[in-house]
Amino acid sequence: MVVKWSMELIPIDLSISGDDPYRADIWYWKAYRTDHAGYADDKHQIYSDISLPKGQRLFSKNGNTFYLLRKGDQGQAAYKGSTPIGYQKDKLPGYILRNPSGSRADVHAKGKWNNGFWSVEFSRKLVTGHDDDIALDVTQNYRFGVSHYEIAGRKTDPHIEIPKFGSGEISEHLVLQFK
Repeated sequence: MVVKWSMELIPIDLSISGDDPYRADIWYWKAYRTDHAGYADDKHQIYSDISLPKGQRLFSKNGNTFYLLRKGDQGQAAYKGSTPIGYQKDKLPGYILRNPSGSRADVHAKGKWNNGFWSVEFSRKLVTGHDDDIALDVTQNYRFGVSHYEIAGRKTDPHIEIPKFGSGEISEHLVLQFK
């Protein structure tokens, strides 16, 4: 599950096919890779009309070229890839699980599977003190989006029930308003 927060001062299309550049704070909750530690993986994203080193080239709704760069926040993630060398045993994990640190440990998240559905609860300080995180102020409104799965830039499949599933698009634009 992905929660993507706009870090822009004006309303912006947070999709990866929008026609305006933006920066976003992204919280990734992953059942296997982050839930064990009780955190979401905190990252940030740049969607730019200027070429970015290591950025994935995408095309906007109007056919303009954009570049998507997603980077982990400062600190250690709750997992790292495992590359075994030589035979060690019949089954090896694809990831080594560990506790996150630094700005990667800003967002607490815990999931629960019940009757065929996940419920995931997120929590975070309003202001983390890290430049790679959105600072929340209870007097302001914040645009965000949610995606149930994200592999940014994957082609949509019009033959499935939810054609944008897995394409990295958020389901809809939402607004957080404190009361």
